[in-house]
Amino acid sequence: MGTLVAEGGAGLNTAVPAQRAGYRLVHEATRTATAAFPYSTATRTEWTFASARPRGKADGEQLPLVQVDYALPTSDDGKAAADATLLVTPVHLDGGPHAALRTSTVQLSYDDGATWTTARLRHRGDGTVSVALNAPASAQYLSLGVHAADSRGNTVTQTVVRAAGITE
Repeated sequence: MGTLVAEGGAGLNTAVPAQRAGYRLVHEATRTATAAFPYSTATRTEWTFASARPRGKADGEQLPLVQVDYALPTSDDGKAAADATLLVTPVHLDGGPHAALRTSTVQLSYDDGATWTTARLRHRGDGTVSVALNAPASAQYLSLGVHAADSRGNTVTQTVVRAAGITE
């Protein structure tokens, strides 16, 4: 979906065609794990959305991007219990559309993304789902893969390698 209209680094501001069209926005980041910061060593977020020039608004408007919020009980050093419950909540950015949200897929990996397991979702309303971790005894880290969408067809797919540690 969409045509590449710009590439950039830490920030991006670009003009796009005025007519309504589908777009794809991808953000990737990697960093080396250290003893002090072992988490989120790689992230990839891909949004698809439809957008057009806003009518009667000189300053534009918020893109209809779906974000994903995570809630996972962790210790002060960022480690979760092997059987912890993860909450995944899709949200729109402030000023975005008022459209129903749904989390359709959560995948878990305990080997930095080499293998993935599709988690069983418990729907909690407003697009939020809960997932029970079932980390193997050998697990040191939890990686996440999530797909969510709104009722207008805007989507987000996000992968976070080493989202959290797993207690021993």
